[in-house]
Amino acid sequence: MRDRYLRVKPRGPAPPTTLNYRVSAYKHVAQTALGYNAGTGICAVDARIIPWGTRLWVPGCGHCYAADIGSWIKDDIVDVWFPPGPAAGNWGIQRLTLTVEQISPR
Repeated sequence: MRDRYLRVKPRGPAPPTTLNYRVSAYKHVAQTALGYNAGTGICAVDARIIPWGTRLWVPGCGHCYAADIGSWIKDDIVDVWFPPGPAAGNWGIQRLTLTVEQISPR
């Protein structure tokens, strides 16, 4: 019986861990790839590396959940949602150390 069960390793880096990533900002108001409304606490990631639903700590932004993707979000890029206005443009692209706090159980 035991041979029927597979041992599954969780995808992504084990929390808590840190990642040195390029962090950019976006401000569209549509739904995310997971169907949530884009808003504070949402970020876009490369889901091959950081699984959707993962909670990250982004210096200068706080917590965000990986719930979106973008056409240019590849490898070491995370895109953090900002409200409409100049804040997203002022953020630019920064190299930051992110903390993976929790990985989605999916």
